[in-house]
Amino acid sequence: MSRFKLISLIAVVLIVLTACVPRLKVSSVLPDVVQVASSTDDPGAPQNVIEDAQFIQTDDFFVSEIPLEDQEYIYVNTAKMLTAPNADSNGKAEFKLSRDDAVIWTEYYLKTRLAKKEDLKVGKQVIFFRTVDDNGHFRAPLDTEEAHSGDWLLSRIEDVSALSQNIVTVSGGYTVNRDNIRVKN
Repeated sequence: MSRFKLISLIAVVLIVLTACVPRLKVSSVLPDVVQVASSTDDPGAPQNVIEDAQFIQTDDFFVSEIPLEDQEYIYVNTAKMLTAPNADSNGKAEFKLSRDDAVIWTEYYLKTRLAKKEDLKVGKQVIFFRTVDDNGHFRAPLDTEEAHSGDWLLSRIEDVSALSQNIVTVSGGYTVNRDNIRVKN
């Protein structure tokens, strides 16, 4: 085998090996969505979990032990529901927090989705990731680890006059990048 053919063969093998990411497939139907194949052998378990552009998964909830009421904002956590609310639990559901695996019972939980432009109205309750970018605006999480271990806030929109610049102002005068906003599903 000639040296050129050998180098070509090695290059092809390396390209194939580095281009293959096991257990990961990108959905061509949903934009900015990644499907991660399930690693469980339990046939009753969901076969895949879908993450959106903020790395929030389809089975994630945002939970708090207190309501927002008239506060500027409250902290909320990503969590997985362990037990649905029922009569015995007085309408509270059981959740396992993503951040530290603590288990809580609460009636204050939301299933959310990425906000659309038409969702962004003054007074609307929104959830956003609590990390600022170089311009001082709250930005979206950069990866799954950050999304599930970082702080999230629940607040209300106060001003949308900078929406053309993809900025929304929430209670307290904080500015949030539009791609960092979630709303109740």
